[in-house]
Amino acid sequence: MSTQTSATDIGSPKRDGRLDLARGLALVCLYVDHLPGNFFSRFSLHAYGFNDAAEVFVLVAGISAGLAYCAVFDNSGWVAGIKRVARRILQVYATHIMLIAVCATTIWFAASATHSHEVLQTDVFAFFGGTLAEEINHAITLRLQPHYLNILPLYVLLLAAVPLIVLLMRIHVAVLVAVSFGLWLLPRTLHWNLPSDLHSSGWFFNPLAWQLLFVIGALWGWARRQGFSLPRSGLLAFAAASYCGFALVAVAPWAKLPMLAEWYVLPRDWLTPFDKQHLSLFRVLNVLAVAYLAVYFVPASAQWLDSAGARFFRALGRASLSVFAVSAIVDAFGWISWHAGGQSVAWQFMLIVLGVILMRATAYMVEPPANVLRNTILPMRRTRAARI
Repeated sequence: MSTQTSATDIGSPKRDGRLDLARGLALVCLYVDHLPGNFFSRFSLHAYGFNDAAEVFVLVAGISAGLAYCAVFDNSGWVAGIKRVARRILQVYATHIMLIAVCATTIWFAASATHSHEVLQTDVFAFFGGTLAEEINHAITLRLQPHYLNILPLYVLLLAAVPLIVLLMRIHVAVLVAVSFGLWLLPRTLHWNLPSDLHSSGWFFNPLAWQLLFVIGALWGWARRQGFSLPRSGLLAFAAASYCGFALVAVAPWAKLPMLAEWYVLPRDWLTPFDKQHLSLFRVLNVLAVAYLAVYFVPASAQWLDSAGARFFRALGRASLSVFAVSAIVDAFGWISWHAGGQSVAWQFMLIVLGVILMRATAYMVEPPANVLRNTILPMRRTRAARI
């Protein structure tokens, strides 16, 4: 790493719009991917490489933790740092429990109103198999993780690990990296995971594995706060682009078209090493390559980050938890409509438009007016003044 401060680095004192933009785009991709049988999902992030929006979300969460929470530990001490982290954990945990309750109630009412229990038997929502007391207990202990609601429990545990990450970081960065990589190896060598009601093999996002990407992000954010920056290297950019190209050829997105269904460059069974549950290194390298290219080609001062389109997605990223909650509820309605016969491409497109509008409305309501002024109107004025 270089100690030279660069405009291309994430984490300047001014809030970096690229982080919010990446998180906002990831939230939209998650929403689109979670709609059932969605034609447009084939154009989402996962179609063009080994990783998908989940890796982007966790990496950005790690960077944000390195920038924000590590600063609290450094400037205000351990008590203030732990309080700050605990407050966020409580917000994420409460949101997860609320989503389970809202989605379960919505689906139950839909099944009762239509006298059809087909939607209750899908692998997405077939999770209420025990008594109410058992399911409440499993929800509270995070064993109950319906499909598409399983990333928040991961986030809860990753946030809970922040004090330990800070402690190991203060001992030595090499110690943190060694411990993180060792934990990543446990699911692959000893098959360790936490119990899940829906998956016999444990959590879909194995926290022992996914912490590696979060720790990498935390180190990135922490290093930037210390005045370090990523090396701006054409060779590294070429290597990152080459790896992304390799991933593109490997997944062969064109094969999703019926007339090109057999046009795979590599054997299809070769894709099995790209395990998501235990976070294959292929996926880690892919999201890191994309992140490096984004930082390399998009400086924090890029004017288009203040354009209307970029501000739209940045607003989603700033209110990520509330926006995700709304998108998850709309996804539940999407599954209900799918089983009710709403399976046309036109209907899917309408659901996407409706969901994104609701996500943006949520971001507008959540963000305080002062922040709206600072993040939208003032940048527009600065951009116009620069052009005059």
